[in-house]
Amino acid sequence: MKKNKPKPPNPDVESFRIIALNGERIFIGVEASTLGLGPPSPPSPSLQGSQTVVNGAVYKSDEVSLGPDDEIIDFGVVPIPPPTEGAFFTVYCTVTKAISPTFIKQNVCDYNFCLPGRGCLFLRSGGDFALDVAVVDGPTPVVETAILGGTGEWAGTMGSAVLTTLSTPTDNGDKPVTGLYYAATVFQLDVSSFDLRSLLHPPLPVLIRN
Repeated sequence: MKKNKPKPPNPDVESFRIIALNGERIFIGVEASTLGLGPPSPPSPSLQGSQTVVNGAVYKSDEVSLGPDDEIIDFGVVPIPPPTEGAFFTVYCTVTKAISPTFIKQNVCDYNFCLPGRGCLFLRSGGDFALDVAVVDGPTPVVETAILGGTGEWAGTMGSAVLTTLSTPTDNGDKPVTGLYYAATVFQLDVSSFDLRSLLHPPLPVLIRN
C-alpha cells in the first residue's frame, strides 16, 4: 500500500526593511584575470573573484517610508524609529563571473539575518546577477535566496526569501531630509518559511473512543 506523503505546511510570511548606511558596504577587490586555452594573450582585468560585505540595520516593514523619488523619509508625524535592537543583517558576496572591468554576470552570496529572541536565518543565493557597477543609478536585480536553516526559533526552518533593493545611495545622496541616511540603501526582505521538523515528525493522530 502506497503511503501518502505529508503535505508541506502553509509557509509563514514575514517582511522586513533593512537600511545599509553609507560606509557599511565593504568592497574587496582582486587582481583577477581571464584565463583560457590557446595561445597566450594579455590578461583581461575584471571584477571576477572580488567580494562585497554589506551590513544593515533591521526594521519592521512599516517603519521605513520612501518618498516619490525613492528617498528615505525621516520627518513629519512618524519619523523612522531606532532599528530593532540586537537584530542584524549581513551579506557576503563573491563575483563568480564578470565579463568586463565593471560588469558582474554571476555571483554567490551568503546571508545572516538575526532577530533577538528568535535566533538567526542563514540564506544563500547564486547564479545570474547582471549588474554594471559603473552605472551609478542602474537597476539592481531582485535576488531570490534559499533558506539553508537557522538557529533558535528558526532551527529546522526551510523555505525562501526575496531581497529587493528599494532605495539606492543615489536616491539618498542629495536629499537634505535624509540626515543620518545620506547615501544609504534600503532593502526589502520578504521571508517565506516553514518548519522542516513538522514534515519529518508529523503530529500523531488522535484516537477517539466511543
